[in-house]
Amino acid sequence: MSSHTVLVDDSDTVSIQYGGGHSWSAYTGTSFDEVVEGSIHNSTLHVATASGSSMSFSFNGTSVAVFGSVWPPAATYVPLTTSEYTLLRLNPRTNVSTGSFLAPNLTIPKNNLNFYSSGNIPYDAYVLTINVTQTSIDSPYYLDYIAFEVPGPVPSTTSMQTARSDETTGATSASSAAPGPVLPVGAIIGVAIGSVCALALALALVIFACLRRRPPPSEFNYGSVGQRDLPSPVIPYVTSGTQSQMGCDTSISALGLGANRPTSPFDASNIAGDSMNRLIGRPSSASDGHAVDEEPPPAYTPS
Repeated sequence: MSSHTVLVDDSDTVSIQYGGGHSWSAYTGTSFDEVVEGSIHNSTLHVATASGSSMSFSFNGTSVAVFGSVWPPAATYVPLTTSEYTLLRLNPRTNVSTGSFLAPNLTIPKNNLNFYSSGNIPYDAYVLTINVTQTSIDSPYYLDYIAFEVPGPVPSTTSMQTARSDETTGATSASSAAPGPVLPVGAIIGVAIGSVCALALALALVIFACLRRRPPPSEFNYGSVGQRDLPSPVIPYVTSGTQSQMGCDTSISALGLGANRPTSPFDASNIAGDSMNRLIGRPSSASDGHAVDEEPPPAYTPS
């Protein structure tokens, strides 16, 4: 059966879990001379400068290997770096392979060195643990990448990084006691923003509906807001008999309508006075102020 190799770079802190406090640090750079020293995968290294530093890596595969760099120590008396490797099968939980690595005493840096290899193992879920037992700032431990074998041909529609991610995710799920997957931070933020937008839209719709249901302003009622017209004055019809019975003088002079008025024959008060005098049976006055005798109407004689 064919198989392919998946490479996991040291910078993949999701697949590789670093432990031992803050003893690990990231290094970015290339080799001074790749022909002599070899290349650094992806131009990154993880450096441990304190003894007791550790890391773990979960995967599904048929073999696993660890690669790193060795640089010359700062002085001849500085102890060389040592590390131990343990491969654990998850189901059943058994120790499959162990190994150790003592860094060689070099005079120039060497990259892409094999620190550990498990050899062929049955395809299953495994956890690889690395313990750096001896290291210091004068002789650090440099981790470059981890390579493991997966059955089957290389996927043609996905990259090697995607295939590696699928394998390591399956192993991590098998070894984790968490009951379910954890949403990424981006998904959580997206859900929160979507919820806020939906709430704002619902509130806007409620406000719009309330404004549409509000009754229109009533028209101004002139008859009920102090704008009523005054009632037309009622002028009683007065005869000579009702005048005597009422004992009142309804002449224009008595009403004060003729005081200080012009004496023109066309004056409205004179005309009104003559009309009233006719109603109450008094003789009308001429334009010169003298009384004018009026003949009574002829008596009615039945035929």
